[in-house]
Amino acid sequence: MIAVYHDLNSDQGSYDFGEEFDVQLAATFDKRLILGLKFSSYNADRNAQNLARNGLNSGVTRDVDKYWAFAQVSF
Repeated sequence: MIAVYHDLNSDQGSYDFGEEFDVQLAATFDKRLILGLKFSSYNADRNAQNLARNGLNSGVTRDVDKYWAFAQVSF
């Protein structure tokens, strides 16, 4: 299992984009097959610039969750 946390900030202007958490699980079967799952969750910061990108009246930021499944076969 691999787990990673990211705090996303700009290099200039001290702008806070948000944070992201990623997890990956993988298992090997019969030395030739790897099956895995990935999950990523991004939570945008609710600052004025992020809110402006989605319309000031919406009060919504663009949070995103993504899921993947993968297989790898070796010959």
